[in-house]
Amino acid sequence: MLILIHKSNMLMQSLKCCQPSSFRTTMRGRSLRVKLIMKEGVKFFSPVYLFDEGSSISWIPCGRKLTCSYPGIKFSYGPDAYYGHEVSVLEMDGQFDRLDELIYVESHLSNISTKFYGEVTQQMLKHADFPGSNNGTGLFQTIVGLKIRDLFEQIVASRAKTPLEATKA
Repeated sequence: MLILIHKSNMLMQSLKCCQPSSFRTTMRGRSLRVKLIMKEGVKFFSPVYLFDEGSSISWIPCGRKLTCSYPGIKFSYGPDAYYGHEVSVLEMDGQFDRLDELIYVESHLSNISTKFYGEVTQQMLKHADFPGSNNGTGLFQTIVGLKIRDLFEQIVASRAKTPLEATKA
């Protein structure tokens, strides 16, 4: 569960896209299916997408570039509606057998708010012993953490610009 406490109303409003309710998990057989539901149109927030923003995508990356046990890993992405709001939904069903191969999946995700190529994979490997580190819960928690960092940095930067612009007028 993600809990943040901050005095800034702007930050709290922006974080509504990352509330715990936007993180759904279900069990199907032995694999865990996780959805990351991201509200569209939130200031300072750009939803993560797979391959092509706004398209509906279904992708099973197992094979030569990604090791995974039966039934494999399935990713889905697309626009949807959630409680009357336009959202983008990224879904993962399955688990990684080798976390070091996550870089292949990371390279197909956009708007993940990393500071360098491979940052998601690095964070996942760093915390490989944490619960959920080999499935969608760990992947999406890592991405949400990076998105919150990016959101915070954008809000701080926008506030730093405001006093400078006021003195120029």
